[in-house]
Amino acid sequence: MQTYYNLLNLSEDCQQEELKNAYFQLIRQIHPDKGENSDVLLFHQLQEVWKILRVPELRRKYDTWLREQRLRELKQLVEDCRCGVLKLFSVPESFKEPETNMNTSNKVLVLGDSGVGKSTFVNNLAGKYDQIPTSTIGCNVQVFMHQYAAGTPKECFEIVELWDVSGSNVHRKTAANVFFDGAQGVIFVYDLSNSRSEENLAQWTQLLYNCPRHLGPHPIGNRVSDVEHSGQLPTLVVGTRLDLAPHRVKPDPSASRLLQHTDCVYLDCRKEIPAGSTNRLLISRFFDSVVEKARDMENGNSAFTQQRRRRVI
Repeated sequence: MQTYYNLLNLSEDCQQEELKNAYFQLIRQIHPDKGENSDVLLFHQLQEVWKILRVPELRRKYDTWLREQRLRELKQLVEDCRCGVLKLFSVPESFKEPETNMNTSNKVLVLGDSGVGKSTFVNNLAGKYDQIPTSTIGCNVQVFMHQYAAGTPKECFEIVELWDVSGSNVHRKTAANVFFDGAQGVIFVYDLSNSRSEENLAQWTQLLYNCPRHLGPHPIGNRVSDVEHSGQLPTLVVGTRLDLAPHRVKPDPSASRLLQHTDCVYLDCRKEIPAGSTNRLLISRFFDSVVEKARDMENGNSAFTQQRRRRVI
């Protein structure tokens, strides 16, 4: 009999951490944006599995239900379906969480020059602290789960897609037309030890907001907390390689408007961002703002609702 655990290639007595790791590893491999390796049906099935197995109480109910099904099988009280799979997703409604806790997919662009550490930063957010990144060709998409409104009654998990766009000058304009469409947030990345990468943030800003396919006006001059319920796009600036240039953490008076008026975090992306730190709180608040912006756009724009990407059911 096929079970949720079989789908994740795990035993039924596995630890919660093993479940989490297996789920995220598999979801990244078969994500719809992975091209030939994508599996949309399996992607949605995994979301249904995770909604149950990630909650200890729901998992215990599922395990009890699973034992009952096996007992019935032994007594020949349950027949297999034609495909040989025993109703993998016919779980009682009481196992399922309320509609308000459904995950959605939120697209965030990660922009900056080549070699500034965008891929290392993205891997850090995805929990891959030790992975050595390779040069990005075109765009690389990483998926991770963000705990929205943590510690409040609105708390739920949201899928965030980080679109790490190549910083190559040759294909920059083409990349804008192909990858920028439908973004709900943007992260600009520059190298603290490379002043040219900081200067070029203005070019990336101009490229983003001059792209005819982009949704939303220019955000400069507004912090994350100011754009949550306006028509502007949530923006975060990340300065990397803090270990090489710690003296450049605070922008000088000649710094660009983007650095002076936007929330910034400064990191050594090879190290885990400590929980509860100022940087972690700013990043979490940014992603909360992305989720809020996506919901505002969905509720107030019928055209956007039609192109809202892959709501997980």
